[in-house]
Amino acid sequence: MLAWTGATILYAAYLAALAWLVPRFARARTASLLGVFFAGAVWWSWPGLDSNTPVTTALKWVVAPSLSLLGTYRISGAFFVRPSEALEQWLLSIDEALLNGTGLLRAYRRAPLVVPEIFETFYVLVYAVVPAGATVLLIGGHQAALDRYWATVFAAELACYAALPWLQSRPPRALEACGAPGGAARNLNAWLLRHGSIQGNTFPSAHAAGATAIGLAVYSAMPLAGIAFLVIAAGITVATVLGRYHYALDSILGVAVAVVSWSVLRS
Repeated sequence: MLAWTGATILYAAYLAALAWLVPRFARARTASLLGVFFAGAVWWSWPGLDSNTPVTTALKWVVAPSLSLLGTYRISGAFFVRPSEALEQWLLSIDEALLNGTGLLRAYRRAPLVVPEIFETFYVLVYAVVPAGATVLLIGGHQAALDRYWATVFAAELACYAALPWLQSRPPRALEACGAPGGAARNLNAWLLRHGSIQGNTFPSAHAAGATAIGLAVYSAMPLAGIAFLVIAAGITVATVLGRYHYALDSILGVAVAVVSWSVLRS
């Protein structure tokens, strides 16, 4: 069993235990059962992808893990019951000191539209970098590094998802009257989040954690490509904060989670 398939099964079991043992998560019982079934199906079907054709290789090392990660995110969303206003206000107070107190957010909102559009474009890339990192390793001849790649990414992202039932908050964009400057990329992100987001805030930020973990995992096998992915990860992380998709502390902790996951799993 590969590390990421094992992580998917353990995470599904964790969510199922919460759904059936904690009364306030009872609404998530159906979703948790689907998660267990999904994780079991991934584990059961894996031996069937042992042939080395390009299609099965792509399914095994790019498509299946990417869809599994998306599935764990969606199922985790069923555990979002009620935001903690105390947590939200605490996170906003940190943002007030780090972003408003320094004038950083005000300068960002007054910058020419091209500036926020660059960061919004980085944010859009968060959906592409997950399979892209695996694809680059596969094309670069580093298939042996893919198990560790996915282990690192799953460890970072699942750590963020696992905290969602206990640390529930709405993203700052849902609480603040003055949003980020709007443009084509901003509107695209708004549409994607409206139709694809669980509408709850992951604390730490799974966006920052996942993007950083991808950059570090690719860097371990292909340093030049890894640097490119780390630049994208930095852009995504900054965009999560300035675009008000996440609180500053979310993204800082997300990066820390990724660094820890990478450090532990590369040894």
